Amino acid sequence: MKLDKKVWLAAAAVAIVFNGWSATQNGKFSLKNRQIAFNIASGSAGQVTLSYLLNGKTYPAVTLQPSMKGAKDKLSYTVTLSGSDKQSGTLTFTSANRYRGSLQFTFGTPQNYLKLTKFTNVSNLKINFKSAAFVLPDQRSEDLVIYPTDWKQNSLSIPNDNHLVLNMLDNGSAMLSCLWNSTTIKLTERKAANGKSFSGMDLQPKRGDTIWLGLNVAKNIWTIPTKTITTKPIPLRWEPPFSAVWQVSIKKGKSKLHAENGQCDSWQLADLDAKRPKSGRAGVGIQNQDGKTWTSSLGGYVYPFFLKNGKVFLNFPKYNSRRMTYDEKFRPLIYPVESQKKQPSGQILPYDVLAKVLAAKTFTTLSNVRSKKSNYPATCGITEKVEKIFYRDAAEKSKDIIKNYFKRMNSFVRYNRERILEYDKWSNKINKQLKAYGKKNPTAAKLTKSLNKDLYQIKLYYAAVRDKIKTPQYCKMLTDKVEKLIGSSKDAETQEEACKDIGRQIRVIGGKQDHLVADLRYITKAFRMRVTLALLENPPPVQREILEKMRSETARIMHLRFPMEGK
Repeated sequence: MKLDKKVWLAAAAVAIVFNGWSATQNGKFSLKNRQIAFNIASGSAGQVTLSYLLNGKTYPAVTLQPSMKGAKDKLSYTVTLSGSDKQSGTLTFTSANRYRGSLQFTFGTPQNYLKLTKFTNVSNLKINFKSAAFVLPDQRSEDLVIYPTDWKQNSLSIPNDNHLVLNMLDNGSAMLSCLWNSTTIKLTERKAANGKSFSGMDLQPKRGDTIWLGLNVAKNIWTIPTKTITTKPIPLRWEPPFSAVWQVSIKKGKSKLHAENGQCDSWQLADLDAKRPKSGRAGVGIQNQDGKTWTSSLGGYVYPFFLKNGKVFLNFPKYNSRRMTYDEKFRPLIYPVESQKKQPSGQILPYDVLAKVLAAKTFTTLSNVRSKKSNYPATCGITEKVEKIFYRDAAEKSKDIIKNYFKRMNSFVRYNRERILEYDKWSNKINKQLKAYGKKNPTAAKLTKSLNKDLYQIKLYYAAVRDKIKTPQYCKMLTDKVEKLIGSSKDAETQEEACKDIGRQIRVIGGKQDHLVADLRYITKAFRMRVTLALLENPPPVQREILEKMRSETARIMHLRFPMEGK
């Protein structure tokens, strides 16, 4: 039998029957590259396996089980290959009572991924595995890490607008990513009967949906540190097995923002061995190789997850400006999320794939974009520069420089205020929506009232500093006063003291604004995670509709980011 563009498992002329389904004489269908293998094996009826290759050995990681409404007994499979590369095809499955369904697959594009699409008569697709941890990545907020022993329910109902979930397999050897393109697909994570692991996912795809299953593989590709973490940097035995954007997720204890209590907190590995240490997330300023860091609202602290002298260190942050504790009982999880652009490793990670396979408009809903209005100097830096000019008695010579400094700084104050007002306007709209939902649906009134209380903190925080931050026009008036000092009849020392006094007033406005805009983002992030956790609990339809709307609204307001909004 010549195998050209089509290969049939169940070709009548050469088929041998194994346990109720048909196979070629060698007993299996298999596709394999250097990273993964896709098999339909004769030894287990109705089983499709995705495996990974590590150190010359093959390890089964995932089994796939499609099902159809009304179908009985085990399925038999037929595979038809198509295309010159013979890595794409159609998987057709038939039940004992003649029900038939199919899906199309593409193997190894990207190399460590299996693409599934064009689902016909598929009511459910079971993806079976054994996972030590479930991760819901979120570039808008913080990644959510859930261990099976910490989750009371038997399943998690995954928000379909996330387009990505991760599961940690095989004691640190493999990470399974599941990606999808639509927001209509229904996804559920299952917990094993013994409660010690997650046992798989159930997906209910429509014909036009596409799913990608990816396996990233390396020794210690994910890890849970065994050392007790404190507020002092602790060296870990773990080191990154390859270059990537590595992330750790820890868990908050108590915060001044009560909605943050018990929520996850994610940090990217910072390389302090570099000449200019850089955080992967906007709004976090690492100042030197000692890991001293500053972030709006949090103040100064030692960066919690960093590489120094070739070793990885981890600690809980201890902030200067905010009371925050961390849960020492929660096990930190370290894992990769995307490739390093300047140091490609050959690993194709989940966010790399999402950027390629999702429509551009859809992908932008997952990520943050730095505002074009954020490229202006802050009040602290500018007032310091101007004060030094007055100290050197060089104001007259530097008049135009001072004017340009203040012009740009006033833009910084004005645009930060616009962002604050945007949050305030947005929260007013959401508060009204929640009240309307609660009034229309009495069974959801308790939920909407609770969410309203969390979001109302935006108004409370704004009101608490409104008098201190004055207005951008008031700040402009202060800079005008400084400019009028130049060439005035006052002596140099008097001019310098007046400049310092006005500089302090400007810094109060700028500093309070910086902290406020960060607080408003933290409130919104906490609100988003609260909504997400509620969705995972599979609420009744009316509540789900409200929660999905709130999650969508937080994605919209948080899409744009100013550096002073913090992490």
